[in-house]
Amino acid sequence: MTRHPARVRTVAVAACVAVAAAMTPATRASAHGPGSRDSTVGGRTSADTGGAFGGSDTVTLITGDRVILDAGRGVTAVLPAAGRERVPIQVLTSQGHTHVFPEDAVPLIADGTLDKRLFDITELSRAEYRDLGGLPVIVRYDAAADASAYAERVSSSPGAVESRRLLESINAEALLVEDGAGPALWKTLTEPADGGRRRTASPGVTSVALDAIMKGTLVDSVPQIRAPQAWEAGYDGTGTTIAILDTGVDDTHPDLAGKVVASRNFSPSPDDRDRNGHGTHVAAIAASSGDPYTGVAPGARLLSGKVLDDSGNGLESDVIEGMEWAVTQGADVINMSLGAPDTGTISPVEAALDALSASSDSLFVVAAGNYGPTSGVLGTPGVADAALSVGAVTVRDAVDPNSSVGPRLRDGAIKPDVTAPGIDVAAAGAAGSAVWERVRRSTTPTSPSPVRPWPPRTWRGRRPSSPRPTRTGRARS
Repeated sequence: MTRHPARVRTVAVAACVAVAAAMTPATRASAHGPGSRDSTVGGRTSADTGGAFGGSDTVTLITGDRVILDAGRGVTAVLPAAGRERVPIQVLTSQGHTHVFPEDAVPLIADGTLDKRLFDITELSRAEYRDLGGLPVIVRYDAAADASAYAERVSSSPGAVESRRLLESINAEALLVEDGAGPALWKTLTEPADGGRRRTASPGVTSVALDAIMKGTLVDSVPQIRAPQAWEAGYDGTGTTIAILDTGVDDTHPDLAGKVVASRNFSPSPDDRDRNGHGTHVAAIAASSGDPYTGVAPGARLLSGKVLDDSGNGLESDVIEGMEWAVTQGADVINMSLGAPDTGTISPVEAALDALSASSDSLFVVAAGNYGPTSGVLGTPGVADAALSVGAVTVRDAVDPNSSVGPRLRDGAIKPDVTAPGIDVAAAGAAGSAVWERVRRSTTPTSPSPVRPWPPRTWRGRRPSSPRPTRTGRARS
């Protein structure tokens, strides 16, 4: 039988569509109080208030200004950085997110140079950001500029600024800005304009964005998309390479034996082992050769890029570097069952996806998100122009109420692009992983063992964070 490359890749695409539908983001940032409010916080200096907030949580902005939070993570005061005492500050709470905007940052936010999320106190006060030890940012440079030269200039600015990596696909640099380094970095990235009344980006700097934390997004589904008919026609993914950008893949599982041809760790975790379990489940949905839980493209090869750490979180820059690696490895399809809420602007990870798609033959298949049923709540990077974004449907082909729906915030474009089964999808689980242990504890001692005959590793579900037992001994969400 003659095989057509385009049709062969279609099977792999279908595999990742199935994965993206089954694995969708599971968390949102918590709210900061009802309604919305606007207020202006006066220019109180650190000396005026220094001893008044001992024990309170503090968020330091990229400008160096410090925001003091109460026990409920509400803003109680803003302490301006030295030399910024006369810069007015606006605190705005809307739709559950509190932003603190210094006046000199507002024009840069308005023209797209600064990411609004850099001033989102609700987002920045999450424990995951505190654990990083600084503010993660991505600085993009002019296309004609030498990113490495700018990186040396930025990282040599006074204060502790760590250059984490260069992101070639978008001519950018990922930085970690420790407390105390903000004021100097702010002066390096911006400069006075209009006689000092406002600031503009320094020459060569095109944008500064939050290096946002992304999270992993979680068998009847295979027949539902008519994969067996494709297999019978000879299209089972053979000759196609699928990259799984996730928490790693347990290649010792019998359902995935010999399938992972290359693996690399981009996360802060010590190695590429899947201690979370999310990535192994994703890989099995795509290409498992198990019985009865066969993946959509069982003949495909797999690449494992660990871009999420053992807790299932990862920075945008980790994800971007994994995307760049997958393209250089020749991935035909790149699956990204991960994301973060869309903000209505083009994030660095979206820009990287579009750039890599344009410069290669790789197709990026991305989960739409799990923020439904409200409209306009898609996740990034699924909202990128070049992303094949996937929503979830039930076994009856009805849209799952939790699946994110469009339109895209910034322009009303139609997303997601397709839907696929995303409820009660069974596949392999990594033994000893966080996901598997939650599933194991959720089953009763009298339940039959899961399908696999050695360490029980097959689990069923849409979101591994909320399994509940079934009579079969598999977790069901």
